[in-house]
Amino acid sequence: MQYTASSFAAPTIGLFDAVLRTQVDGEPPAALHPAPAKYATHTGDAVEERILDPFLARLRRLLDRFRALQHGSLHRYLLYMLLTLTALLIWTILA
Repeated sequence: MQYTASSFAAPTIGLFDAVLRTQVDGEPPAALHPAPAKYATHTGDAVEERILDPFLARLRRLLDRFRALQHGSLHRYLLYMLLTLTALLIWTILA
């Protein structure tokens, strides 16, 4: 027998089971002299799985559209800088 962090946190996790959705793997012993059994629980990070992961997946899809701009060509980067400086100069003159 081991007393793990999962055993220590079990009462608290039980209170929030509807939100945390703890996954339980294993079956209780079935016979008088059962074979070795295995019991495991896994409580995922609710904030990461339900908020951060979907948000970051959408952000990654959005930023993938700009991947073509970062092509690795020095000439292209110099053109980007020239266009940016020209746009800033025009904006400064007109403002």
